[in-house]
Amino acid sequence: MGEPPRTGVQAELVGPGSRGEHDLQRCYASEERARRFYEQQVLDRLNERMVQFIGRQEMVWIATADGHGECDCSFRAGPPGFVQVLTPRPCGTRSTGATGSWPLSATSPRIPTSA
Repeated sequence: MGEPPRTGVQAELVGPGSRGEHDLQRCYASEERARRFYEQQVLDRLNERMVQFIGRQEMVWIATADGHGECDCSFRAGPPGFVQVLTPRPCGTRSTGATGSWPLSATSPRIPTSA
């Protein structure tokens, strides 16, 4: 089952955020504040400070969702630098062994991995 078609105001939503997020913004009259947040703070890439932060981590949780909304979240740990930012958009880890999450990661283009 997919999402029901958007109607009325919901059909006009453009930009980041889920339908539920936008519904709550309307409910609490915070659309303008959210718009400013999206314009000033939400990036479509990782900035240099974020890249450096990720590179220092010794543990991460990788979460993915497939096209049907089935989710998976897996813990990974290693020495600083085991997580590498390959480009400003995707990030990956060196595989430390066979786990159930890698096949799901492979079907999610948002989480490319490196060997």
